[in-house]
Amino acid sequence: MSKKINIIIVDDNKHYREALKSLLLSLGKEKINIINNASSGKEFINTINKTNTDIVFMDYEMPVMNGLEATRIALSNYPRLTIIALSLYDDTQYVDAMLEAGAKGYLLKNSDNNEIFMKIIKNHNEGKFFSKEINYQDLLS
Repeated sequence: MSKKINIIIVDDNKHYREALKSLLLSLGKEKINIINNASSGKEFINTINKTNTDIVFMDYEMPVMNGLEATRIALSNYPRLTIIALSLYDDTQYVDAMLEAGAKGYLLKNSDNNEIFMKIIKNHNEGKFFSKEINYQDLLS
């Protein structure tokens, strides 16, 4: 059996973290480990060096340190991380900012993302990942 994928969930809403953890485990329990969670970008940055992380689901809007800043810092130290932004906002400025920071995708929290989560779990190193409401092609023009 291949190595399990190590995932960290970063979101200031504890209930959302727990719900996402349950969803991810229901989609790929045999393939993933949820190794940690954090309630702010700062908490995440303070713990990332103690883990062997593959994927980070990163909330955009958080107190102390937002997801954009945390993504920039994390990827400058750990460029192989796959960071997927999570947000309630489908504003292209937010999407563009996260992609420029190095995120590999942008998922809307209120969207049905099960299919995309399964693609991420299956092969997080290839491609970009977006909720169906976000037209990635528009971002390229």
